[in-house]
Amino acid sequence: MSKILLATAKKQVRERLKEYFSKADYEMVEASDTNEAKELFSSVKPSLVLVDAELDAATGLALCEEIRAESDVSIIMIVNKHQRELGIEGIEKGNDDFLVRPLKERETLARLQAVLRRSPAREPEITKLSYTNLSIDMERQRVIAFGRELSLAVKERELLFFLASHPNIAFSRAQLLAQVWRKSAREDMRTIDTHIKKLRQRLNAPPNYIWGIGTVWSIGYKFYTEEEITIL
Repeated sequence: MSKILLATAKKQVRERLKEYFSKADYEMVEASDTNEAKELFSSVKPSLVLVDAELDAATGLALCEEIRAESDVSIIMIVNKHQRELGIEGIEKGNDDFLVRPLKERETLARLQAVLRRSPAREPEITKLSYTNLSIDMERQRVIAFGRELSLAVKERELLFFLASHPNIAFSRAQLLAQVWRKSAREDMRTIDTHIKKLRQRLNAPPNYIWGIGTVWSIGYKFYTEEEITIL
């Protein structure tokens, strides 16, 4: 069953959409403000996020942009009749579609299903992996190296997990930006160098250890290792 995260302060909208989605066998998770939406997004991992443009003190568009910067999840924004330009702006910034009030059941479900059909098919998600003296658990957001739990920023952890999930494969900075940051090569690629430097410092692996983050001349970086990955 697909999970839908709905973020709106309007109780009537939540009740109406919950009725729509239950008929179509979708599970809906409700958030009444931006902070609650962010927390639920991290824990629930929805297939689609439906965001009201008029969401508490912050705008729904700002929440959409923040989610898009972190994930390729499907996003639809709800706007009023006079906010169509805002809906278009949302699509320009990475949203998949927008709905205009008053919401109609048939159109709402049709647009939602169309967006979900366009979403790339996902393989079962791997969230945990392990090497000697290194374990990464993305569900619990924990990285343990040499018996120490590391305090990593979100993107440091995601970058390490991506590289360690593809051992001995070199990736360019542009590829890492696209895969981890979901940004184009036009963005500042020094971001990658900064995060790699911090990761190396935090991992603090001994020189010439059996794994580490290596620089590949004229290409970028790779997670090198002499052992097989263990997927948990």
